[in-house]
Amino acid sequence: MLNCIGMTEMCSQEMDRDLRVHERTSLRVHLLMCSGCNHFRRQMQTMPSIQMAFCERRNGLDLRRARRQPMRHVVPRLLSRRTTFALGVSAGLFASGSLRAIAAQGGSLAPVRAGGIQRIDADGPNGLLDLDGSGALWALSESGGAPLGIARALDGQTLVAAAEGRIASCTRNGALRALDRGKANVPGPGVLAPHAGLLNLLLALLGVLQDGPVCRLVRMEPGRRGWHEAARSEAAVLPDARPLQVDLEARGDGGHLAVFGGPDHSRYRYGVLDDGIEATRLLWLKRHELGMLREHVLTAPCVFEDIAPRPLRFDGRIGLLTVRSGPGGAQLALLAADRHKPARIALVALGEDLGSPRRWMAPTTDDRQLMAVHTFHVGSDLFAYTVNITPTHSPC
Repeated sequence: MLNCIGMTEMCSQEMDRDLRVHERTSLRVHLLMCSGCNHFRRQMQTMPSIQMAFCERRNGLDLRRARRQPMRHVVPRLLSRRTTFALGVSAGLFASGSLRAIAAQGGSLAPVRAGGIQRIDADGPNGLLDLDGSGALWALSESGGAPLGIARALDGQTLVAAAEGRIASCTRNGALRALDRGKANVPGPGVLAPHAGLLNLLLALLGVLQDGPVCRLVRMEPGRRGWHEAARSEAAVLPDARPLQVDLEARGDGGHLAVFGGPDHSRYRYGVLDDGIEATRLLWLKRHELGMLREHVLTAPCVFEDIAPRPLRFDGRIGLLTVRSGPGGAQLALLAADRHKPARIALVALGEDLGSPRRWMAPTTDDRQLMAVHTFHVGSDLFAYTVNITPTHSPC
């Protein structure tokens, strides 16, 4: 029978694939006897839907913890944030036959035809994209029509990038798959890192390329013979990094690319995000040639325990919200372009740490609220934060 450690791994796998019969049986037997693992499983299923539902922006920040509230009090608020979004795992609660998803439109919920949902993204030609357990990608119809097949054999851990008339993902062996304005393109160069993010730009795709023992950010552009490599970063990035386009200097030019780099195997041995590699640098790279514009470098023993920064408006500026971890555990950190040093990203606000190592938090933000689930694998309390920018002194 599964012990609690094996149970947590099985809960993670349950979100990525269909469990075998004996695995489902072991899972259910353990859940009958263990209330702690029941709690862990519920929170694992809740977090992806909350993060996909939120729009990652707000006006201001306070990294002091304000209040705690149960998860059930937060979900109804999320339902009013956007006119259309998908509830990925939570949709299973409403499943009946082939109705495996719900869509929120104008404050009401409507069933959407889908099957075998593993991940839903609120984008696509008809509004929603569904990635099923076999790696097949479907365009869902919010009017209740039959799903339209788009691609097969995709990696279920890679988020689908849908923007600028293009839908992109990669296969389990790292090959790029792109549908550009309805036309399928030839796979791109090299082998993309498994589980890393893709970013659509108007004339290019950004991804994480496996370059020997390290990973680097790569810019791919379409040509007559498919996608080709246009630029590659000199700096190493996280293997599962998710690049973000953000205008840190308020130039009005669309911004450049924020991505976590400086992968480290030994500084913080925890691996809450399914690996033992954490970032030690936050990079801001030119979106065309991928050269360095700015960076923030953490000193030991701290790391960025995160894979994607979140854009956040505060004090008339745009900053990047992330999680910094060290001997005191995780804490929220807000970084922004240093107004006095043109090559530096500065730490401008820092929240309280959780008090002990190996304690993580999962933040999310919209235009009005900043929240973080503390230790969602053991305690799972949801905290709201408020804004108070003060001079920050940090040993890292």
